[in-house]
Amino acid sequence: MEELWNRIKDWLTQHAPHLLQELNKGATDEELNYLEEQIQQSLPNDFRAFYKIHNGQDDYGAFVLNCQELLSTDRILQNWKIWKELLEINTFNKNGSIRKIEAPSAIQSVWMHQAWIPFTSNGGGDHYCLDLAPTFSGKKGQVITMIHDDAKRQLLGESFEAWVADYVQKLETGFYVYSEADESIMTSEEL
Repeated sequence: MEELWNRIKDWLTQHAPHLLQELNKGATDEELNYLEEQIQQSLPNDFRAFYKIHNGQDDYGAFVLNCQELLSTDRILQNWKIWKELLEINTFNKNGSIRKIEAPSAIQSVWMHQAWIPFTSNGGGDHYCLDLAPTFSGKKGQVITMIHDDAKRQLLGESFEAWVADYVQKLETGFYVYSEADESIMTSEEL
């Protein structure tokens, strides 16, 4: 994960050096263990390794990941608790049944799951999540989308490391660019 972080930081140095200041120091084992205790799930090793280098970014800063803030462990827990509470009060029930979604076979066909751990946020209820409860055809630790008002879920990576590697490759090939006007890294098509 260190090599992938170095490539991200190299890209930031060339295209948006001020965003380097947005990155927090690495998470401690205690912070990661506390997050695991609270969500009652083990975090994948690749996720832990990534967060031990940088524990997300400054709260509510510029978006360093495709129009998304990379959440710190504290903000992951904060966002997860909001979604957990909504699940507990049956927010996603419609006429007595759980709202269904459109998803690939690797993702459970539910609106939200307690074992979907949001690690990014766009500030409007949309996240990239670690899926720690995939279907039999999925892989624990895969990365998925969770859009608060859209019934579609996408599989972004079969593992956290695969997702990060794909993101870095897209940075380096110009698929993602930095927009000063939006203070965000976004797809070149969104400019």
